[in-house]
Amino acid sequence: DCIDFTHEKIEDIAHLTGFLVRNSTQQDTLLELFTQTSNGRRLYYERFVDEDDPNGYFSNALQKHYSTCTKNSNSKLFYFCYLIANASYQNKPVDIEWIKARKKEKQNVDFNRMHFHEISRVFETQILVDFHAGVLSRKSLMSMLDEVLHVIQPMASNAKAWVLARVIKALAFADQLFFSMNNSDFLRAIRDVHKQTDVGSIGELIVQLVFFRFGDLEDREIRMPMSLKSHYFQNEYNTRLSTEAATKYLFGLPEDQQKLASSLHSFSMKTGTAWVMNVIKK
Repeated sequence: DCIDFTHEKIEDIAHLTGFLVRNSTQQDTLLELFTQTSNGRRLYYERFVDEDDPNGYFSNALQKHYSTCTKNSNSKLFYFCYLIANASYQNKPVDIEWIKARKKEKQNVDFNRMHFHEISRVFETQILVDFHAGVLSRKSLMSMLDEVLHVIQPMASNAKAWVLARVIKALAFADQLFFSMNNSDFLRAIRDVHKQTDVGSIGELIVQLVFFRFGDLEDREIRMPMSLKSHYFQNEYNTRLSTEAATKYLFGLPEDQQKLASSLHSFSMKTGTAWVMNVIKK
C-alpha cells in the first residue's frame, strides 16, 4: 500500500493508469478500486487528474468515490478546488457548498507544506470564486498577484510555471489578464520562467503563450515557440490543442488568424478551454 517510487516512475505509472482508465469498459469499477489504497489515490486521483474530464467521468468519480476517502486538509482542498475550477471552465454551476468547504480547508493548510500543484489550485480558485461572487476588485487582484510572486519566489522554474499557468487561466477566464499585465513584476516573472524552461509541461506551454502575447516584439523575433517536449498530456489534451492553436494564431498572417480564431473559438467553447480566447483577443 505504501511503495516508494521515484518521481519519474510515479509520472509514468500515473499517466499509463489514466490512459487505461479513460479507455476501459470497466471504468467505474477501476475508479472505485483506486480509492481503496493510498497508492491508488496517489497515482490516479492526485497525480493523473483528468482535467479534460470527458463526459464528466473524473469529476463524478471524485464525488462518488474519492470524497469518501479524503482525510487530510490538503486532499480535501484539492478535491474542492478541482470541482470549482472544472465547473467554472465548463460553464457549469459552482456549488456554494464547494466554496464554503474550500474556504474552511484553506484555513488549515500552510503553503510551506504544500505541493506546488496544490498551491497553484488555491490561487486559481481564489480568483474564480471571487469572480463568481462579483468581488474580484482590481485592488484585491493586485494584492493577490503580489502574494503569488512571493510564494513562488523560492520554487524551481517548472513549479513556478504551474502556479503562473493556473493563475493565468483563471485571470483569462475572468477577463482580467490584460489588466494584470499592469503588474510589471508579474509580467517579468512570466518572462523569466519562460526563458528558463524548455516547455516540458502544459504549465510551461501556457506560460509560453502569454510570454509571446504580452512580450516585446523583440521576443517574437529572437525566440520562436517551442513544442511541448513531454508526452504526458493525456489528461489535458484539450488544453494542449487550444494553447498550441492560440500560440500559432499569434504568429499567423491576418487572413490565417481569422480562420484559426473561428475554429479555435468553436473548439474551446466545447472543451472548457475558452479562456484562451481572452488571451489572444485584440
